[in-house]
Amino acid sequence: MSTTPKLGLEKPAHGSANWDVPLNSNADKLDDAVGTEHTVAGAHKFASQALGDLLYFDGSNWVRFPPGVDGRVLTTHGAGASPTWESSGGVVVGIGVGDMLYWDGAAWALISAGAEGKVLTAHGAATETWETPASADPIEYTKRVMQAGANYGNTSVLYAVMASLAPGGTITSADDSDGCWHNYATTAVSGNQAYNCANSYQRPDFDPVLIGRVKTAASIADVRLWVGYTSNYLAIGGADAPTTCRIAAFRFSTSAGDANWKCVTANTATPLVTDSGVAVAANAPYLMRIELDSATSTVRFYINSVLVGTHVGGTFPIATMAVYFTFSVTTLTASAKNFKWSRWAVLHK
Repeated sequence: MSTTPKLGLEKPAHGSANWDVPLNSNADKLDDAVGTEHTVAGAHKFASQALGDLLYFDGSNWVRFPPGVDGRVLTTHGAGASPTWESSGGVVVGIGVGDMLYWDGAAWALISAGAEGKVLTAHGAATETWETPASADPIEYTKRVMQAGANYGNTSVLYAVMASLAPGGTITSADDSDGCWHNYATTAVSGNQAYNCANSYQRPDFDPVLIGRVKTAASIADVRLWVGYTSNYLAIGGADAPTTCRIAAFRFSTSAGDANWKCVTANTATPLVTDSGVAVAANAPYLMRIELDSATSTVRFYINSVLVGTHVGGTFPIATMAVYFTFSVTTLTASAKNFKWSRWAVLHK
């Protein structure tokens, strides 16, 4: 073994693919005679060397330490511990468009851009997250109002503002502490409907957004309620799952065993029905919102500004076929049933 200290490693001249790394008598320096392959105790070979490799002593041997991820810094952890590559407290790698930085209590960390429509939500001293908006009814600045209706405490306003088809049943003013309401009442004949259907149609490829405020009656037994879009208002009023019309609407029907509002879509075939998770209570107001997105064949359902259902695909109504806003109540027994609405608006591109 050479006794001349070397400042680095030299590859053996005889063409070996390995480095010969013996320890000299000082035990802390690397020493090699070029072209000599050592087999004595303390000699080590590193067969997978790569650009940027380092060596460190692990307490028993000199070991290879491969390069870290770009931007990481070599960090020691005191005596008796091996070094590691760590993120720098002042450098963050892998930044993309829309990414942000936050302090995680020890270092600056990265929070990637959220999905479209998500909002950055704080959780006190915990890490922020991207969440679906749970409050505030968004204003569609990019859409325009196609139709709108509101109750000002006078039933005659219904016809002037909404220009609706002749409604079934009877209509009365029913204002209370929750607001101004039109009350729709059926007759006391099972199967009778009271309804309102806007006479201006929408097409799903207009990407319409329906926003409406409704209120249930004192009795929600033996009743079927619909709020939303359909191509046939009589068909949905007369059935829980009609297969002859296009639908994107909320349903509550005791004959279907509903306890919650259901989200329903159909394209002249068997409807897709999902549970909103929102219970239907007596004498309760609800802010309903239904969005149609023709680019992705998606219908989104909101109750009280919270997303409660998303339907994608085959049950999306045909993009170029007409649908109408419909509000209806059907009695399923020999007694009159009621349903109220306060305001509604249809917006589209």
